[in-house]
Amino acid sequence: SMANIGESFLSHICVETHQNVFPSGRIRGGYKQDLLESSLTPLEKSAVICCRCEGIMRGPQFTDKGYKCRSCLDGEEGRPATVNQMEIEKLKIRCPFKQEGCGWCGTISLLVSHVEECGFFPVSCPLGCNDSIKKKDLKKHEEEECVERRTKCNFCLIEIKVSQHSVHVKTCPNLPIECPNGCKTPKLPRKSMVMHTNKCPLTTIPCPFKKYGCVVMRKRKDIESHETESVVKHLRMMNTHIEKTEEVSQYSRGLKWEITEIKEMF
Repeated sequence: SMANIGESFLSHICVETHQNVFPSGRIRGGYKQDLLESSLTPLEKSAVICCRCEGIMRGPQFTDKGYKCRSCLDGEEGRPATVNQMEIEKLKIRCPFKQEGCGWCGTISLLVSHVEECGFFPVSCPLGCNDSIKKKDLKKHEEEECVERRTKCNFCLIEIKVSQHSVHVKTCPNLPIECPNGCKTPKLPRKSMVMHTNKCPLTTIPCPFKKYGCVVMRKRKDIESHETESVVKHLRMMNTHIEKTEEVSQYSRGLKWEITEIKEMF
């Protein structure tokens, strides 16, 4: 039935009119006249056109003011106009999606069954991308075009939305990446890069004598030559460190002795 078609379809085939008795103030009137395959004669119009919305009557009613759609009664009483309904059902109309490419032409009585199958009927993408798609193209859209469709990452094989692909590749653990130091090692999975940089000859590391006060930073491949060049300097640093350590140790022993004496006094 037409009631099951939905507001989306009615907006394509019906005249929009207004009626004060409805809270929204807006309803769907009769069918749009531009759906007709051919123009109506004045006599035909008098039998099938609503005197209120000027559309082809839906649920024609006879009233004291003339023929109206059931939805256009505006609180007045009407009687079903059965003969008029029979004339309306014979009218030849074209698919409301003719401009989109549909070539269907048939009677109004067949319109509902046609539109349920019409490939040019616009539908909302069920995946949530907010695009309006021709029904016939929906399958292709869902499988090949929609940014909200799910796909597998080529590297880690987890399922992601296409719209999230650019974000995912920035963190994908299996994405092959180059060494940040620019060494000639072939690309490695991101998850293996930390292990690589811990051995990479181009990684900048602190001098092994950092704990003795050396602040030099060198590439791993150059650290050995630095140690060779700085033997004397490093020995002095170690000696100074040992002296300071001994001073602290002596002070600590002295402090412990004083504490022990104080305890014995009490």
